[in-house]
Amino acid sequence: GCSGLTSVTIPNSVTSIGYSAFDGCSGLTSVTIPNSVTSIGYSAFDGCSGLTSVTIPNSVTSIGDYAFGWCSGLTNVTIGNSVTSIGEYAFYGCEGLTSVTIGNSVTSIGSSAFEDCSGLTSVTIPNSVTSIGIYAFYYCSGLTSVYVEWKEADKIPNLFSYYDFPFSTCELYVPTGTKAIYQGKDYWNTFKNIYEYELESLLLGDANDDGSVDVSDITSIATYILNGKATPWNEKNAM
Repeated sequence: GCSGLTSVTIPNSVTSIGYSAFDGCSGLTSVTIPNSVTSIGYSAFDGCSGLTSVTIPNSVTSIGDYAFGWCSGLTNVTIGNSVTSIGEYAFYGCEGLTSVTIGNSVTSIGSSAFEDCSGLTSVTIPNSVTSIGIYAFYYCSGLTSVYVEWKEADKIPNLFSYYDFPFSTCELYVPTGTKAIYQGKDYWNTFKNIYEYELESLLLGDANDDGSVDVSDITSIATYILNGKATPWNEKNAM
């Protein structure tokens, strides 16, 4: 409830941010979370309506329930690749949120995690996600594009199943070769516009896209350089 607090720097000795640590600090506009932090607890930044941007470092493995609930000033959130769970109501009521990056280690997104984020225009659900709670994206009426990385269309049914979701205008992007599968599912075919997109390799260092990082990747990179190309990734981007 320290409404006059405008900025916080958390030292590198801190490993966890606990229950309601900065709850109601409405004047807080800036916070630096160091790489030593592994967990962000229940309501840690709940009601910090002045926060505009948050980067959750790769050291963090869990984001607690209501951790950033009602942070209405948040416009973008980047969730690091070590986070495995996003708690219930974690970003509930963040109506100013327009951009969120969900790390590719997240396996569960809690109930109502992004409920009432009416400013959110695009979201990508990584292939790592196996569990999404009810109403996770309830009242996200501003969504114009949804990207899913699942190659099986029935992995998580009824993800956006509620009465006011803009199925007629929101575009669904699915992995290359799976459009027909999604169109054949009763739920997913509610999206009127379904497109395919090429998945990038999600494994850092996997230059040859074989799903592992080993000596063969060094060979692939060397081959590209010897052939006058910078890296395999640059070639992908050029395509």
